[in-house]
This record gives sequence, structure tokens and C-alpha cells, in this order.
Amino acid sequence: LSRGEVDLAEDDDEEYQGGSVYVPGSLRTCAIRNEHQLSISRLGLIVILSVAVALTLLGTSLAYREPARSGEEADYGLLDQDFGNETSNISKIWNNRTSIFCFMVVQQGSMEVKLAQFQFKKKCGIFACNHYAVYSDAPEAISLGLNADGTEEKTIPIPGPPALKGLQSCLGCHSPKTYIMNANVLMRAWDKAAKDGIAGQHSWIVKVDADSMLSAPRLIKQIKEHGKFDVPDLWPGRLFKNCGILDSMQGPVEVLSRQAFYNFVANKYKCYQSMDWTHMGEDVFVLHCLKQLGVWSVHIDTMLHDAYCSYSGLPNCWEPNVAVFHPLKDLPGQGDCWWKMGEVDKKGPEAAAIDSAAAAKEAAAKVAAAKEAAAKEAAAKAAAAQKANATTAPPRQSDASDPKSVPNLFMQRVKQIQEAQAKS
Repeated sequence: LSRGEVDLAEDDDEEYQGGSVYVPGSLRTCAIRNEHQLSISRLGLIVILSVAVALTLLGTSLAYREPARSGEEADYGLLDQDFGNETSNISKIWNNRTSIFCFMVVQQGSMEVKLAQFQFKKKCGIFACNHYAVYSDAPEAISLGLNADGTEEKTIPIPGPPALKGLQSCLGCHSPKTYIMNANVLMRAWDKAAKDGIAGQHSWIVKVDADSMLSAPRLIKQIKEHGKFDVPDLWPGRLFKNCGILDSMQGPVEVLSRQAFYNFVANKYKCYQSMDWTHMGEDVFVLHCLKQLGVWSVHIDTMLHDAYCSYSGLPNCWEPNVAVFHPLKDLPGQGDCWWKMGEVDKKGPEAAAIDSAAAAKEAAAKVAAAKEAAAKEAAAKAAAAQKANATTAPPRQSDASDPKSVPNLFMQRVKQIQEAQAKS
């Protein structure tokens, strides 16, 4: 007998001595109903406890990133949003349709770490997003600098197998180039972002390369104006292609909607089974996997100025509408681009264009002056060297009386040849 049946039998004044007992049919029906109600109550309690634990963990995960600083770009719901580190503010992130989570991956011991440290210091790039994360293949966290409150900002370790390298032919390339097959490294970053929990609370999840310069307000403006912003983000989600020539989503900036992010992190195992993903670049794998998962795409070609897409050389950071410039592989390049983007945003495109023309003219004048100075210095050195040679070792003068002069040696050789021919 079930416990419920025993209780009902005892309540019905039936004698129970450890063996079977007769229970009327009506009571047996009540016993079964009582057992079902008990199971439902237990299930409800389990669900409530699970939700409570999940919310607690999610609230804890909010503390691993400092909120972005306040700024002037309030129209796009970015830097003015202080979400804080409390669970009660999750709804602010979830309901803000312009909130973005940005992340990058840096390789230990490379220039990427210095570029991330520069961006953190200037609070530009991904550090102007609502929340951000910097992942590293190093087993230990790497310092990026100090926050305003004195706490140290560090990378998040995602140790594992390194990226593979190979050679590939590419459109616009004169010779095969080194191809970084880094899908295995970047998938650890995507998984970590999903596991920490905060990324999926935002409307847009953005992966950025360290050698790119991102303007978060410009990116949101691009999405609002060209990304079908008024269309609800429904399953299977949305991605943005940013290179019309290659019909691709280039790796310097990859933007997924919340639903596309959920779809990708939950179902990318299907792509592992159908693709040789460990021998692919991360951007190639992500795009093809999202296609396989049915994620629909929107083209925003002005989102990115990538030299590997337009083949126009280094990016022109005076362009007012571009959200991301790539590649900028050294500190002077990133610093110059960051300053130019700030000037355009502060003064407007026309004023910035005037300043850029004046700056270009001034730079050209400096280059011309430097070349002129270098030419004068080279001429002075040549004159000094010629004068030194003239005083120390004067050249031998050709003289008819000198048997070793060049003309006499030549004539002697001619005479020898003529005599040899006459004898033969």
C-alpha cells in the first residue's frame, strides 16, 4: 500500500497490522488523488528553488564587470546606463533594446595585450559598451589597468589548445598569406560568455578583434538605422554581414542578436559534427554555423571599414559613419584612429574634414621639410667625402709617357693581338 492509502485506511478506522488491508474503492480513489497532489507540490517546490538559485547565480555574475562610464551618447542608451551589480537591475538590461555586451580575445605576450590596455586606459573600444569582457589564452589573468575606484581590471583566462596556422590564397592578395585557424580558441570565449550569464541579458552581443577600433554609439546607430531595429528579435535570431564584396561577416566585428546568441551557444555542437571547424577561422565558422542554424542576416556594409574587405589599404578614420576600423595593429595607429574618431564625433564631419585637410597639409609640409633637410645633409656629407679623397689620394692622371696608363695599356694589347695574327 502507498503511504496515502495507509493514512486513509487508518483514518477509516480499519485495523492495520503490517499486512494488506481492505480499503473501499472511494477511498482508493482519494488516495491516488492525494498522491498526485503530493507529487505536483514537490515539483512546484523544486521549480521555485531552481529559479531562486538561478537568479542568485545570475546576480552574482553581474559583479564581474564594472558598468560603463557616463558620457554624452545618451541617445543610444549606452554610456548613461548604470545597470549596477544588483540582481534587481537585470530587467533594465533585458528591456533596453540598445544594450550591448562586447568582448575580445587577446593572446598572451602579443601586441594584442598592449592594445587592450590602451583601449581600457582611454575607455574606448569595447570598454565603452554597457558590459565587456577580455578573455586570454593565458592560464593566469593579465592586468589591464586600474579602474576609477582603484580595483584592478584583469583578463579572464580561457586556457586550452592554441590556434593553428596555415597558408591560404585570398582575393586581392599577391601571394598566399598566413591563415590563423583560431575557431577552437574563440569558441572557448563564446562558451565562457554564455556561462557567465551577463552576455545573454543584453540585446546585442558583439565580438571585436583587439586590432580594431570600435565606436559603440556609432554601432548602435548603425543597427537602429539599417538593422531592421523595429523588427522583434525572434528565434532563430539575427546577424549582421559587414562586407558586401565577400558577402560575409568579417571577424573584426561580429554582431549577434540575443536570440542568435542563444541559438549559437546552444546548438553549435551540430556544426561541430558537420564541419571541419578546428581548421577554420573563427569568423568563417561562426557565419557558416549560424547559416546552418537558420539565423537570418542583414547587410550593413558601412558598419566596418576593413582593409581585407575593401582592399583600400589602411582605414581612413575620418569617415564619420563607420563604427569599426581594421586593421590597426600598433599603438600609434590605434591612438591616431581613436583621436580622429573623437574629433569627428565632437566637431562634426565637416569641421573634422577641414581639420583633417589642414592636418594633412601640415603633415605634408613637415615631410617635405624633412626630405629637404635630409637632401642637404646628404649633399654636405658627399662634398666632405670628396674633399677628403682629393687631399689624401689624388687620382692617377693618364699620360702618354706613362706605360701603365690606360690608353697605353690598351694599345699594347692591340699590338700583341696583331702580331699574333700575322704569325698565324
